[in-house]
Parts: sequence; C-alpha cells; structure tokens
Amino acid sequence: MRISFFPALICIIAAGFIAYLAFYFAQLHFDANDIIVAVGTFLSIFLTLGSLIALRLENERTGINMKAWSSVAFMLTICINLGFAIWGVLMPLYVIVLGLFLLIHLWIVWKMASMKDV
Repeated sequence: MRISFFPALICIIAAGFIAYLAFYFAQLHFDANDIIVAVGTFLSIFLTLGSLIALRLENERTGINMKAWSSVAFMLTICINLGFAIWGVLMPLYVIVLGLFLLIHLWIVWKMASMKDV
C-alpha cells in the first residue's frame, strides 16, 4: 500500500471546503453544535476521499474493489454529513452514526489492503 502526497493534499483541501459548507449550514440552524459537525465532516470526508484518491495498492484487482467501496462510502458520508448539518438531529446520534460508519469503512479498507489475492 502506498499513499500519494499530492492527491492526499487535494483530499485535505476538498475536505476543508466541504467541512466549511457543513459548518455554514449547521450555523444557520443550530449554533451550539456547528464545530462538532465541521470537525466530523472534515475527518469523514478526508478518510473516505483519501482512500478513494490517495491510496494505491499493489494488486490492481483489490485496488479496484477498494476504489468502488470508497466511492460508495464517500457518497454516503456526504449524505450523512450534509443531512445532519441541514436538518439537524441530536448530536449523540450524529457522533454515533458517523463514528460507526467510519470504523466500518476503515475496517473494510484495512481488510482489502491486507489481502494478497482476490
């Protein structure tokens, strides 16, 4: 497994922009939890987009599977974060749902990276 520097930098910048958008939406509706939404959005977008763009695996077939899963996870992360930022729900629910989803995502990416052959 290899991490490319320039695509990782692009992921950090894109995650920052999307986190600011979520912060703005959360600040319009709910002043108390806007920082939590911004930090959660930044971490989740960086992890899913980073595994989609910046990670390279030695095995091409496993890499394609990881890219497919990471693209689905990225879309789900966008929906979860912007949905919670726009409509807002209880913050413990947001933290638990996003935390469990990120743990599942990282576990799947780790298992794919440790596979030798598909």
